[in-house]
Amino acid sequence: LHRRDFYDDGFGVDQALDEPGRDGRGLVVRGKHWLLLAPTTEAQMLHRALAYSLFHQPVLTFSNYNTVADYGNNYITQYTGIKTALPPQLNLLTLKPINDTSVLIRLEHFYQKTEDATVASVDLANIFNNIKVNSAQELNLQATEVVSTLTSTTVQLNPMQIKTYLLQVQKT
Repeated sequence: LHRRDFYDDGFGVDQALDEPGRDGRGLVVRGKHWLLLAPTTEAQMLHRALAYSLFHQPVLTFSNYNTVADYGNNYITQYTGIKTALPPQLNLLTLKPINDTSVLIRLEHFYQKTEDATVASVDLANIFNNIKVNSAQELNLQATEVVSTLTSTTVQLNPMQIKTYLLQVQKT
């Protein structure tokens, strides 16, 4: 949907809302509409999970190569940095290397209490492949102050909670 108005609408900008586009026929915007049918007790939770999966779709990339075997011999074609899946309530918001031995991560429990009141637990030491977590600190949301030094790498997040952690790591 795209609004087009050939005359000033009188709402203060003193000009028509006319964007003719490259071909002069007006802008054409294409999108998708999703319809989710679910019982009211489940609709909010399903809506949020669907929104995350639609927003975080895989990025398709392409390359010119003579054969699939040729490409496979020259590049890594399959890899996952995730050792174990996060609980379904959690989303990895931030994964930022600070230096060779420090990684900043930010996790969010993206459901509201009325959608899923489950407290989500995750072991920070068992999220990533090829990384050993030596120690972890919880930081404030902006990652500017230490809230606490963790004695255990297992952390819990309540509904709608976002937590930031600084991990001291080494590659394995």
